[in-house]
Amino acid sequence: MCEFVLPGFSLPETSSWREEYRDRRGLLSSSELHKWQSFKNSVKGKLFDLGTKDVTLLKFGSDIHNLGSLTWAEVTNPGIGMILSVLPIRKLNSHGAYDGYCLVVLLGESIYLVDV
Repeated sequence: MCEFVLPGFSLPETSSWREEYRDRRGLLSSSELHKWQSFKNSVKGKLFDLGTKDVTLLKFGSDIHNLGSLTWAEVTNPGIGMILSVLPIRKLNSHGAYDGYCLVVLLGESIYLVDV
């Protein structure tokens, strides 16, 4: 399976990813980089149960070939999708900012970002 690349941000298995990530959050140690890449590789291609409830997910375009638009989508009983990639993100809450991640999930012909 090839690496899924989002417009403006990618996670290739090269040192360029390290430079890009360092620019985003400061110096990243080799052990942190290794842990992140191991985690990312362990979940990529796995199935992910999005649950049986109605959920709101961030959706890219209408299919894998049309990533031009980003919209919130109400999904009823989304079911199980396949994880294409994992992205590091900065989350904000009442206590401040912290590091987190979201999953890029293929479900049917649509691609979703799932905050976990």
